[in-house]
Amino acid sequence: MSRVLVRPPKSLARLPYRARRAPQHDDVVAAVVEVKPVPRVLLVLPAVIGALAIAELVVAVVVTL
Repeated sequence: MSRVLVRPPKSLARLPYRARRAPQHDDVVAAVVEVKPVPRVLLVLPAVIGALAIAELVVAVVVTL
């Protein structure tokens, strides 16, 4: 895996070398990965499946009575 270098903020540039913190894995991932919005279909799909399951249960109860 290739290493990604992240420049420290300017406020850290004034600190002595020992006080600077090496970038952690999470910092590197956060700097590289862009968060994309979730498609609306994926948000609505579980609700639709749940409604269909409840409707199926209601039909099953009505048929058995």
